[in-house]
Amino acid sequence: MAKVIELSRSYDGPNGTKFNRVTMNEPTFRDYTDLGNPTTFVAVAGGGGFEQDTPTVMRDWIERLYDGDPNFLYQLNLPDSLKLRDTVIDFFREARGLPVMETTTAPSDESSSSASASTPQPSTICRS
Repeated sequence: MAKVIELSRSYDGPNGTKFNRVTMNEPTFRDYTDLGNPTTFVAVAGGGGFEQDTPTVMRDWIERLYDGDPNFLYQLNLPDSLKLRDTVIDFFREARGLPVMETTTAPSDESSSSASASTPQPSTICRS
């Protein structure tokens, strides 16, 4: 299901229009086989590890899933850029049945609020 992301402000769109939200389409098999994972698992000595973003792959995912001309994304500020990053991570977490993070992202065909994800940080509250 596509997700609509509310942005922190309005940006310049095509033909003099403005936009303050973007739609990210649900990833498909072709997207996954073309782009791979947006993160890389980094193993640490003694076992365990963590996931780290792969910036160029994350950019490719955002551009691929964005329902519009990706050239307009380059004007987004950092908070809005991170919302799009979190949405990509959210798609992967949801596909794996993992908890997602509370944000202002909503499915595009529903009016109620839903959750968006990123890798949990110590101060982040996730819902199951």
